[in-house]
Amino acid sequence: MTTQSVLPERDNIEEDFKGILFTLWKSISTNFKNQMKRTFGKQRVQREHIQKNFYDVQVRFLTFLKRLDDKEQVLAKFIQEFNDFSDEFPDMREDEQTKEELHQRCDILSDELWEIAEERKEQAIEERKNIMESGWVEFTLEYFTSCAQQMMQSEIDKFRGTV
Repeated sequence: MTTQSVLPERDNIEEDFKGILFTLWKSISTNFKNQMKRTFGKQRVQREHIQKNFYDVQVRFLTFLKRLDDKEQVLAKFIQEFNDFSDEFPDMREDEQTKEELHQRCDILSDELWEIAEERKEQAIEERKNIMESGWVEFTLEYFTSCAQQMMQSEIDKFRGTV
């Protein structure tokens, strides 16, 4: 099919001017297509950056959460002291005052472990807050808004050129 069979023939346009209009229309269409390709290309690259950044943030945060602390050392020290005491003074384990002392030491151990856990929780909350307030999401949204504005401007330019 040729363009002449699809488009109705206009009698009110001079023959010399038809060629100029066709060239202008081709230029407008080409510019529009190229601008849209560039914008969609930018969005594709940005989407790849988003996926990579999400992955990196997840890995960093999981690594942060899995970092070692000294709970095991505190517990190992307690067990060692308890076993040493039991080995040195096996007869004293049945004494009520000794039992009370051992229970107090267990309470102290529990408090120490809870302090370590609470401190790690606070650190994790702070790390999460830092990630959330990094501004990366806002920057990404601004970039997408800019791409949408470029596409809208291309549509407007095509419309104005067509009119």
